[in-house]
Amino acid sequence: MSSSVEVLRQFEILQDLSADELAVIARHLTAVRFARGTYVLREGEPGDSLYFLYEGTLVAEKLVDGATGTRKDLAIIPAHAFVGEMALVDQEPRSAGVRAEVSSQALKLGRADFDRIVDEHPTLAYKLFRAFYLELSRRLRSTNEELIMVYDIGKLLTTTTDRANLGRAVMKKLLARLGASFAFVAAVEGTDLRITAVAGEGSDKLNGLRIPLDQGLVASAFVSKKPVLVERLLGELESWEGTSMIIAPIVVSDEAMGALVVGTAQGEACPWKVSDLSLAAAVANLAAGALIGK
Repeated sequence: MSSSVEVLRQFEILQDLSADELAVIARHLTAVRFARGTYVLREGEPGDSLYFLYEGTLVAEKLVDGATGTRKDLAIIPAHAFVGEMALVDQEPRSAGVRAEVSSQALKLGRADFDRIVDEHPTLAYKLFRAFYLELSRRLRSTNEELIMVYDIGKLLTTTTDRANLGRAVMKKLLARLGASFAFVAAVEGTDLRITAVAGEGSDKLNGLRIPLDQGLVASAFVSKKPVLVERLLGELESWEGTSMIIAPIVVSDEAMGALVVGTAQGEACPWKVSDLSLAAAVANLAAGALIGK
């Protein structure tokens, strides 16, 4: 139990709970592991458990086309976050699926045990519900920011007649919103990705650079069609890559056509949150044609 308590102490959303209250929760937890690619939650299934993720990374996804089975990634869920609380509280089917992006570990709290905590420890229950509310509020704020940015980009796409500079204008808006140093678009050209447009700093070094599709983080994100916050990855970087980059594949009709990359100067600490990664991915999807010149 003590190890579970120590794990729970690492969750910012549980900071208001005392050691005794954490111990109450810990008594009802079960440790679970998820291999890469396995599902923690499946969309549409009954919600019967809450998971405190303490190691690894999860991805929330939504089915957008039942006929083809196409799914859209909604958010990256880092360690020390929880998932599954909505269905546990409202007893509705899961509104989205959640899969393990890498091997992950979590503590599981089942519905029966959750109900027991609520019945037997009302003060603790209040604090848990407050934590759920604060997390939901944070997620809604991030969604609102994304919707505003998407609206601005959509307006730009419908009102700008100069198609040649439209992609660069989209990147500049994203740079301003994220406070980044540079952005570039790399489009497929033969067996490489070639940087076709650059905004912000470093255009002299980046413009025209070719990225082989068999190496580098940009190529990896392109091939997997998954947005990436580079700081969260391990591994060797290419000479021009930094640990403070967002890579958002540009996907058209389920085919990867290029990648949008946003970054800061070499050596700068990563300034972004997971919600910023989601925003960059949304912009890449919305402005795909403008960004790759199609």
